[in-house]
Amino acid sequence: MFLVPSPGTFLLPRQVIFSGPCRSNTILFQVAGNVVAPRGLWTSDVTSSWISFRYISGLSIYGSGKFDGQGFDWWACRTSRSVGVAFCDGFRLYGVTFANSPSKHLTLFGSQWAVIDGITVSSPQDSPNTDGLLIQQCQHVQVTSSSFASGDDCVAIGTGSSDVNISQITCGPGHGISIGSLGGGGSRAEVENVRVSSCNFFNTMFGARIKTWPGGSGFAREISFEDITFTAVQYPVIIDQYYCGGAAGCPNKASAVEVSNVRYVGLAGTSASNKAIRLECSKNVPCTGILLDNVVIRSAVRGKPTSSSCYNARGWTKDQVVPTVPCLA
Repeated sequence: MFLVPSPGTFLLPRQVIFSGPCRSNTILFQVAGNVVAPRGLWTSDVTSSWISFRYISGLSIYGSGKFDGQGFDWWACRTSRSVGVAFCDGFRLYGVTFANSPSKHLTLFGSQWAVIDGITVSSPQDSPNTDGLLIQQCQHVQVTSSSFASGDDCVAIGTGSSDVNISQITCGPGHGISIGSLGGGGSRAEVENVRVSSCNFFNTMFGARIKTWPGGSGFAREISFEDITFTAVQYPVIIDQYYCGGAAGCPNKASAVEVSNVRYVGLAGTSASNKAIRLECSKNVPCTGILLDNVVIRSAVRGKPTSSSCYNARGWTKDQVVPTVPCLA
């Protein structure tokens, strides 16, 4: 067992890697106190995390303490991440707080049967690329009962991920819960069987989001967003197959990540823009099997209508849908 005691704040001035395999089937890492990175820039190999856990099956990180990346000076660099967990099957994370990461707060890579429960992520709204949680190349993952406030995605699900369940999440500020981005640099991406349910979004840029780069390939399929509440979200529902890292005017290309069988069920709340629903799919690889069922999103400004944009999307609507989405009607 490894213990960060409380009370106490402990400076970790350089990158640390905890690497297995380990003889024990259960490895406990209790965070009762606070672990902080040094102020200002510190030595980094750019691609690595401040704290890394690798090849440790049965790893459990838990406690009421905090990992504080003190990343203010790093935000212009968009490089080092805070905590990285890779190839740790059976990973468990409970109760810990992550704050002010240099880049992404927590990355989960190449792991199966992971549970993340009751964590808190806290960074300013203007901190760039500070995703709360990135899940990539992972299967059978559960994320529940957690709060995310960041300058980028609250939760992002990357390629190679399947059977991911996200529930009871509070997100805001931030860029919502995203599938992607997928297909960057002409790469192949595969994401399937993702369920996002019982989540609340407050003053976020996006809500339920799927984003893919033109020119990629592969698929994002069997995805559901259910029982979601939006409060003054800029773009509550969006499929964007013309994503290119924030740049405008991204061109249509011959190939794209195929988006199919996406369900939006029981979504309600308010939009901070007039465009509450955006289904913006590839001309050459249209979105198919899109369902909007009991989706009611009104303007955050009383009396102002909301609208939708919808092209190259095929599917249907059920029960009440506000605003109307003509291409699915």
